[in-house]
Amino acid sequence: MMPAVSKLAAARLADWGVGMTVCIAAIAKDETIVVAQDMMVSTVSFSADIMAKTWRIAPNWWAMCSAEETAYITGISDRAVALLESADNVYSDVRKCFVQAYLDERQNQSEH
Repeated sequence: MMPAVSKLAAARLADWGVGMTVCIAAIAKDETIVVAQDMMVSTVSFSADIMAKTWRIAPNWWAMCSAEETAYITGISDRAVALLESADNVYSDVRKCFVQAYLDERQNQSEH
């Protein structure tokens, strides 16, 4: 009996650096957040440098995005911003608001 052979996923252009997008954040020693990004958005059909991947969500806070599927980003971000209006301007509250916004969006999508 021959052992089962797993299939490898087909290579994508992004695997070779073609059509790849960049959205990186790092925390420096002094707790400053350093970011690097391009404006590329890629789909199955096209790639173009058209998208701002960073936007202000609250005083002293910005959000970044990078995803294969961008359809849900606006809904998650808008919900997080609404939740942040009644939250403290601290990391733990910002994080909780984004987690809740993500869960709300998943629930909303599962109902439709």
